[in-house]
Amino acid sequence: MGLAAQQARLLTITSRKADCEYQSMSLSHQKLAISRELEDLSSEYQNSLNQTKLVYDYYGTGKTNEQLKYSTLMTPSGVNDYTPVTVTNQAGRVVLDSKYAAAAKAAGIPQEGLGCVPSTLIRDQFYYGLAAQGVITQDKAQLYTSTEYNQGLGVGGSTVGMTYTTVPTTLDELKDVLTGTTITLSRPDLGSGSCRFIKGTGIEDTGALSSGVTLSQLLSDDPAEQVTYLITSVKDYNYPTNECKKLAEKVKEDGDVIDQIYNGFASVLLTGDPRSEQALNYAKSKIEEMFDTSRVTGSNGDSRDHGEIDTLATSNGYRPKKKKANDMRKNIMGSSDDAIGIVYNTFWKGGKIGKKFSSAAALNLNNIAKAFLSYFASYMEGLPADVNDDPAYKVERGWKSASSLVTDDPNYVYYVAGESTTTTETDNQYINFYDALLNQICTAGWTENEQVNDPEYLQQMFQNGMMFVTRLRDDGYYYQGNYATDSYIKEVSDETAIAQAEAKYNTQKAKLNSKEQTLDLKMKNLDTEISSLTTEYETIKNTISKNIEKSFKRYNA
Repeated sequence: MGLAAQQARLLTITSRKADCEYQSMSLSHQKLAISRELEDLSSEYQNSLNQTKLVYDYYGTGKTNEQLKYSTLMTPSGVNDYTPVTVTNQAGRVVLDSKYAAAAKAAGIPQEGLGCVPSTLIRDQFYYGLAAQGVITQDKAQLYTSTEYNQGLGVGGSTVGMTYTTVPTTLDELKDVLTGTTITLSRPDLGSGSCRFIKGTGIEDTGALSSGVTLSQLLSDDPAEQVTYLITSVKDYNYPTNECKKLAEKVKEDGDVIDQIYNGFASVLLTGDPRSEQALNYAKSKIEEMFDTSRVTGSNGDSRDHGEIDTLATSNGYRPKKKKANDMRKNIMGSSDDAIGIVYNTFWKGGKIGKKFSSAAALNLNNIAKAFLSYFASYMEGLPADVNDDPAYKVERGWKSASSLVTDDPNYVYYVAGESTTTTETDNQYINFYDALLNQICTAGWTENEQVNDPEYLQQMFQNGMMFVTRLRDDGYYYQGNYATDSYIKEVSDETAIAQAEAKYNTQKAKLNSKEQTLDLKMKNLDTEISSLTTEYETIKNTISKNIEKSFKRYNA
């Protein structure tokens, strides 16, 4: 081989060797990159082992397969006991998805809310808005709007077991409804005294009256419709408190008259709205106070002091010197017509203390029924605190002129239960759910978020403190809280996500290992080639050096 050819070959080997070394360096960099990828993959896998998910365990069975979703909380079902668990933001407003938000807009509810529960009209529009969004059917919307709106749900009230329609009713119409509601009265043996029932202004001893007195009659102002208890006794030295006490006990004996009045009014005024039940119970408790015999104190025996009755009874001050018993009864009956509570009187023959005397106590049941209805109306018109401070209708035990009874107001409208709607138990549960949700939207305000139906997004919002769980408590009100403190929401290891991460890790690791092995093989081949080229390079270089040396020797010679 000539010197020129050897020189060309040397240059070729040098170029190829440089190229192989460059490729080897490039492969080395790729291998370093694979090492970094393996490190990142391992770190990602380790982090995935700590992945958690939020689950809803309403029944407390420890199951972790019910992933927490917006629909779990905000759609009526047995899982949430047909009670909305509202998702709220940091401002306390209810977070609504697009469908609920559209229904709120259709009802004209501003995002800041109304600050109070809405009217029945807004409630109806909300239901029809739900139907327009396909949340409920149009038929269900019509059915639900025909039922009584429960304005107390979520704001201190309780759920409604039965749902009724209501009918606005005047006093005369109420009397018509109560015509068939009979009050049963009886006349027990009072020993030295006697107990009578008087109907009308005259003396009409009805004896053991078991029928013929209705709630309709007790609401009448007609003198002929008045029903009066009358107790009389002779030589009772504990006058007049014994008569009052006997009469109070008579009212509360077996077949309690107060219970009968309560049941009679409840049969028409108990509409399914929890407030109507609360009002009836309030009225009953106030009437029962009138007949609390522990409030009756005994006489000190002084004829000028007829015993302190502590607002239970009121005296007309009638103490004639000489009066027949029937005259005295007529007088006290007339007094009872003008009083709310028990009135009493005492008569001494000859007008001298210690002589034979008679005592009498009377109670007008008509006034008791009217007082009951007035207490009911006062509660329905305002909150309990307002009733105690300044009731809409005033009931004063004593002379009726001091009271302002609802039966004296011709413009007052009573709401009586209409026929039961054809709602099923499930319908009632749905109605309770949506009424409670509507009340929260109106009192707390609302905001729209289309992403809340994504479970992963919802979980992130809960975990980042951007959204909260607001749940109904035992006192009937909603309270906002963190998901971590909710007894039904649990944060558990996400086994599915961990398994997926492990599968990803193994797959990616296998790919990287395979790629690394390929690079190792390529680098090994390059090293072999570089070694071979180096050897050849040295051989040719030595040959060229020897040839040059021979040439110099030849020409020097």
